Amino acid sequence: LARLPGKKGTAAVRAIVERPHHSLDARTRSPWERRFLAICRTHRIPEPRVNEWIALDIASGGLEVDFFWPPQGVVVEVDEDASHHTLRAQRNDPERDRALRAAGWRVIRVAEKDFSQPSLIAERVLTALEPAQHRRADAPSPNRYRSS
Repeated sequence: LARLPGKKGTAAVRAIVERPHHSLDARTRSPWERRFLAICRTHRIPEPRVNEWIALDIASGGLEVDFFWPPQGVVVEVDEDASHHTLRAQRNDPERDRALRAAGWRVIRVAEKDFSQPSLIAERVLTALEPAQHRRADAPSPNRYRSS
């Protein structure tokens, strides 16, 4: 499309290429979350669950997370500069991570600045998704979740 912008049929192809690929795109809440999904697709990372609730044994009963893979016990949180540099986020994010880790989830945080190196994001996620060698033998199974 970039090489032949005026070629017949490029408008139709562009409409298909730029259309959201999947209903997962509709579940995202920010351009950064959509960029993360694009990285997953480009690097053939298995499809995550998007913006759903994970039940935990904490006062609130659980947490909603940006992306997760229940069978592998991996959570990815995309931290946008505007919302994750507040005092509230600086206090709450570590608490959320501790609660998730205590329940057996492996948490990966992806900051806005990390998107300048998408292959490194993909490598971190793919490494975390490898077989359960990363989880403690006594950790609870991270398979309790529900769709929101």
